[in-house]
Amino acid sequence: MFSLAKILAPVDFSVRSPGGVRYAGWLACHFRSELTLLHVLDSIVDEFSVREALDPAVRKLSEKWRSRTEALLANFMLSELPNHDPRVRRIVSTGHPAEEIVRFVGSEHTSLLVIPTCGFEPFRSCLLGSVVSRILHDAGCPVLTSPHAQEGFPEPIGFRKILCAVDFRPQSLKTLAWASQIAGEFQAHLTIAHITPSTEGGVGAYFNPERSGIWATESRHREFAEHARQEIEEMQKAIGATASVLINSGMDVPQAVCWAASQIEADLVVVGRERSGSADRVRTKVYSIVRQSPCPVVSV
Repeated sequence: MFSLAKILAPVDFSVRSPGGVRYAGWLACHFRSELTLLHVLDSIVDEFSVREALDPAVRKLSEKWRSRTEALLANFMLSELPNHDPRVRRIVSTGHPAEEIVRFVGSEHTSLLVIPTCGFEPFRSCLLGSVVSRILHDAGCPVLTSPHAQEGFPEPIGFRKILCAVDFRPQSLKTLAWASQIAGEFQAHLTIAHITPSTEGGVGAYFNPERSGIWATESRHREFAEHARQEIEEMQKAIGATASVLINSGMDVPQAVCWAASQIEADLVVVGRERSGSADRVRTKVYSIVRQSPCPVVSV
């Protein structure tokens, strides 16, 4: 049985925080999960010299700041997340936000982290917040991010259609298993998408003057697609999944994935992210999908 025992929702009190907490609360209610609201307080003391940190006035200011933040968090969305519910925890910690959130995920064995993206202002429309980028890089659990638009998370009404993008790297099987399980939990229709390399403008032995006609390009497309279908069939057999398959080609993989999500009117996109140091290209694709997706994205 699919379970999300512990859900974490970082809170920074921005205009997007309520949407993220509301979405996390909806999932916690569905899965009967323990929900933690975490605010990370940047430590003033860490920025001061030893002499300044020991100054009573500085210490008092720091203590007041923490007390005020704890009060804000204690009352944050109280009507939607009642304090008497033992499954809701409200924690204020101190440190660098991304590092502290990643540390909390590991120490608490978090099942899912729910966080809005930022940067919806015109001059930041192509950027992810530095905290979100670092979390996507380092977090050891699936991360659910909002669409990268001013509205943030949509109203939580359930998942009807889920798109899982696979690239046949080691994380793909785990990603598909996660997508298949949550699709089963919500009785959602699951579509597996794979974007094959575009053969337009190809070079090399296959694309020589004698063989570079339309027939060669179409033949290559069919070859890539057939190989991908075989790989996906094996993956589905391995985890006992049954899903629709969508094969497309394109030079811009993230754009093609997001186009597919729009075409099937997906409520959720599930992608894999590698954590090895050599996977910079894969991580870049994940960031791009998060930036462009028309719906929330879970990176596994």
